[in-house]
Amino acid sequence: MVLEEGAKLRLTADEAREELNKLEELTRARSDLAFSSAMADINREADDFEEQLRAARERLEADQAEFSAWERKTARERSAGHFFQSLYRSDSPAPAGSGSPSDEEAHTLRKQQERESAEDATRRAPVRIFVYGFLAAVLSAAILLDVVQSDSPAIGQDILYMLLALAFAARAWVERNREA
Repeated sequence: MVLEEGAKLRLTADEAREELNKLEELTRARSDLAFSSAMADINREADDFEEQLRAARERLEADQAEFSAWERKTARERSAGHFFQSLYRSDSPAPAGSGSPSDEEAHTLRKQQERESAEDATRRAPVRIFVYGFLAAVLSAAILLDVVQSDSPAIGQDILYMLLALAFAARAWVERNREA
């Protein structure tokens, strides 16, 4: 009987050992799978980051090239026909074959810019007058409401609003006189 019980216990121990080994293998397989999945996610994120970094570098190079071209163009336009032609110089090298414009071209370019700026000013003047007048009116109404309706008006705020309203009204007056 003791031998039978011993054999049963050994059998149970062997089954438990086999079950434990299966559980260990299953746990190891799960952890390997989780590790592989995590590494794949990390590699995918690293690849995405590298792609974003490459795109950012390309954008930066393109922006630098565009800025360099703009800087050369601006320096050329500033120097055309001015007394201090060497005052504004671009640090970027000028491309081959780009000479300074002739005096006639510079003169026509300057006249065209003056004409465009005058047209812009005449278009914007009525809008400015309206905006400044409206702001002055709104601030004046706020002051009047505060003084009339409030038992204890906020003196500091009313003074600030009055100064701002006067500034807006003065600016509207200047714009009106400039338009005429």
